[in-house]
Amino acid sequence: MMLNLVLPLLYLFSPMVLGSPIGDLFSVIDNSDSPSDSPPDSPTDSPPTSPTSSKLVVAHYMVGNTNRYRVDDWETHIQRADNTGFDAFALNIGNDAWQIGQLKRAFEAAGRHENFNLFISLDMNSIPCNTQDDAGFMDAISQFFDDPQYQLYDGKPLLSTFSGQDCTFGHASVVDGWKYALSRSRRMIHFVPSFFAQDGGFPHDLAAMDGGFNWNSAWPVGRSNISFHSDSNWINDLGGRTYMAGVSPWMFAHYSSATLNKNMIYYMDEWMLTKRWEQLIEHRQQVDIVQAITWNDFGESHYIGPLLSSESQPGSEEWTTGYDHTPWLDLFAFYINAFKTGTYTIFARPYISLGSTLSCDG
Repeated sequence: MMLNLVLPLLYLFSPMVLGSPIGDLFSVIDNSDSPSDSPPDSPTDSPPTSPTSSKLVVAHYMVGNTNRYRVDDWETHIQRADNTGFDAFALNIGNDAWQIGQLKRAFEAAGRHENFNLFISLDMNSIPCNTQDDAGFMDAISQFFDDPQYQLYDGKPLLSTFSGQDCTFGHASVVDGWKYALSRSRRMIHFVPSFFAQDGGFPHDLAAMDGGFNWNSAWPVGRSNISFHSDSNWINDLGGRTYMAGVSPWMFAHYSSATLNKNMIYYMDEWMLTKRWEQLIEHRQQVDIVQAITWNDFGESHYIGPLLSSESQPGSEEWTTGYDHTPWLDLFAFYINAFKTGTYTIFARPYISLGSTLSCDG
């Protein structure tokens, strides 16, 4: 199979403008087959404003790609993220026992950076959740909740997920199941999962949530342009609970049917990354946390962190080797500061960011 895509991006920052795209951006496939939140024909009524709190910007981090990491590797990534303005990594962990050891290394490295934190995001596509015994992962991760570098929210350890909307942990309902699993930590948890509803909307019946992470808000749904419609719906449904929004540069994977059978590119026209950030900044009073998707998911090509020699890639070398995405960090630094402060930085001189996709055979 031959995939030949060219997506030119050009962003111009000058002392007079906050971020103006120039040129046309071409993309080919939408993401309507993924769990999603279809935007309504028109925006909903103005959503409630979230309680006043410090704005957090975090990055999703795939621990599954770190099996060769040493503490110094973690510190390299933490230093880069800290310098960019990120507050924390959301450490995506699965069912592999070795990942607990990497969490220990990550927290050791974070201890050298007092202003940078970590918290856990449970990958429920990997972790089983049908029986009470499956909730044993809480026993394993609770040891990190008292670490000085564990991210707190409202004074409680912040815990998130990817998926998990069908987990019962041997109980009669999803709500009871998650309440039981969280109780295994023997402390109060601020639980902000990324649950997907079957109809693409908000998972209304999940009373165990202290907030919600709207994963699919990071990209347009279908072939529409990026908007704040989905965010507004979630914010209204959360009713004042914590809202975590997503932001991502793009989504691309090219696995053959002989491997992961995952071959896709999401619709990314109309300067999606800058527009998405500017939407989040415009509505910053209603958004508590922004999560960048991702720091190091090489398989889906939306990594923004550095590619070290110690990275363990999931068969994605063909479209990652030699393709440095860290220039995106300059864009992220600009917008992170604006999201946190509500004010755009005035550049002393123009700044141009260029990017494109690759061509690959496979």
